[in-house]
Amino acid sequence: MLAAWASLASPLRHETSIDGRLRELIVLRIAQLTHARYQWAYHVRPSLSSGLSKDQLNRLAQWRDSDLFDDQQRAVLDYAEHVATLAVDDAAYDNLARLFSAKEIIELTLTAAFYTNVSRVLQALQIEVDPAFPSEPELTM
Repeated sequence: MLAAWASLASPLRHETSIDGRLRELIVLRIAQLTHARYQWAYHVRPSLSSGLSKDQLNRLAQWRDSDLFDDQQRAVLDYAEHVATLAVDDAAYDNLARLFSAKEIIELTLTAAFYTNVSRVLQALQIEVDPAFPSEPELTM
């Protein structure tokens, strides 16, 4: 069952039209909010490969006060936080709708909802990061 459920990640990663940087911002911000170290550790490299900078990842928790994120990234981060806390309000949705198509909003929503669930499953099952997994010591949750 777990493998079948986890297989939902592949289309979200490879078959959406949203920019990979936006997807990875969603994944990592949700990992921070839910304290999902496994999710964070395993998405640092894809985030950097997608074009996000180490500075952006290091400032992700303070994104609202940082000039490292553009308008689209800010809207996505705000929306991801709302999805993760089950509190999407009109302002968060309208902010997203100004910058993205209906198709993109669906993709962003499915991504945020899926990775919120991933973090909760990882936490509930107490899945730890493999100690042999290469880490990025300068990047912290």
